[in-house]
Amino acid sequence: MFDKEDIYYHGSEKKLLSRLSLSFADKDGPFGPAIFLTKVRSIAEYHSGNKGSIYQVKLLGDSELTINLDENVEKQTAKAIRVIERLSREIHHNDTDISSCNARKVIHPINAPDYQESKRESNKFLKEKGIWMIYGHLSQNENSGSKDHGVQYAVIDDQYVKISGTE
Repeated sequence: MFDKEDIYYHGSEKKLLSRLSLSFADKDGPFGPAIFLTKVRSIAEYHSGNKGSIYQVKLLGDSELTINLDENVEKQTAKAIRVIERLSREIHHNDTDISSCNARKVIHPINAPDYQESKRESNKFLKEKGIWMIYGHLSQNENSGSKDHGVQYAVIDDQYVKISGTE
């Protein structure tokens, strides 16, 4: 779980942003299109580049409507389980029991014909059903070195984040 009271950071090469928007997001990010946050300031600093800014971010969404990608489906909140089950059936056309499956493998299946497009489609579906954030450690395939250690928080609905400070 995450704690809304913790300090979260977003590093951006863009200076003086008044809000964080998915319109600036990398559509091929490791968890699909999202605003990526971290609790580790040095990670945000790396992503801000030499000329960018580090933003402190406040989370505004309901924790019941988030998904921990490091956990199995059965360990998610009841609301999240219902959405993941629908996504599995309606988007990935899977009718098998997924409760003991890892949430990441259900939401972003690596065997999808177009993996990046599958992540975009899944995130869009999750957002439409009320999920506003997915989070977890990057897999070895997604990780690009020490700059990406720790949990990555991927906000897929930008109405639930607010810049609370800039460094």
